[in-house]
Amino acid sequence: MFLPQFEVYHENLHTFYLNLSNFINFLKNDLFTGYIQIKTLEKEYLIFLDHGQVLNTFEILNNKYNFLSLEEILSNINQGIVNIYHLPEETAPFWANLVTAEILYPNLSTDFTDLIKLIYKLKKEEITGWAEINHFQGEKSFIYFQNGIIIGTCSSWKKWIFEKGEKSLPEITKRASKAVFNVYKLPLEQVSANINLENITIFFQEYLAILERLIGEKNFSLLWRQKGIEKAEKYPFLDPFANEFEYKEGKIVFYGDTSEKELLEALKEVCAEIIDQKKDLKKKIIQEASYLKQKYSIFIENTGLSSLLGI
Repeated sequence: MFLPQFEVYHENLHTFYLNLSNFINFLKNDLFTGYIQIKTLEKEYLIFLDHGQVLNTFEILNNKYNFLSLEEILSNINQGIVNIYHLPEETAPFWANLVTAEILYPNLSTDFTDLIKLIYKLKKEEITGWAEINHFQGEKSFIYFQNGIIIGTCSSWKKWIFEKGEKSLPEITKRASKAVFNVYKLPLEQVSANINLENITIFFQEYLAILERLIGEKNFSLLWRQKGIEKAEKYPFLDPFANEFEYKEGKIVFYGDTSEKELLEALKEVCAEIIDQKKDLKKKIIQEASYLKQKYSIFIENTGLSSLLGI
């Protein structure tokens, strides 16, 4: 995984004097779009945000990637250097998911492949991914595609600075008279949805807290337990006797190993049934939870949760 050089927001901040947790909360509240890079002696951590919402979080060790929650990253860091960079609007999910890419066309040589025709082909296929160009003179460049549109390029001779659009394409193709290309593709469902445990937990903690307040703590607890038992066959992790999912005092704790997608569907389904079951609750939810529409707009849109908010 390689990230171009993006516009700097802050660089060389030391965790010795920086309260990283508070700083990340500030970026969330400021609806920041970009990523946080934390470098320690052994590892590197990346945290991607889109309008203040966490898209992806992982650690890098010896070129191996390990997905962690934001809390896990914060608990792992003792001392390190923090850099923060802006990301171009509407492309944050793309950069946040580079690590999920798969090789599509490996080792294409200019002996048999014309780069201009390859670019045309990738546009026509509406690929989301990138072309890595290894120039024979030791230079290197990247062309990034999102749904077949070139969102930008970067190159070694321009110090990896990200340049939007196709303005540098003529220079790249000219320098690629002798080169080897590798084309990588991102899974579209990853780029569009960004469903991760971090986002699911944060959203539903607030949503369940609203339901609990409207229904009453005791009644909500009984109702949630009842629904967990009803859904135990379809969603075993909701079974209150399984001790895999717990909501208590505004916090969700999840110990299960089910997929994020299934967890999302389960919580969505149970919440929808609770709303339908309680008379006049839907009107109250629309009023009480209206602030969530703006706060988690991207997550709600990508995951189909708008119905829970009366949208």
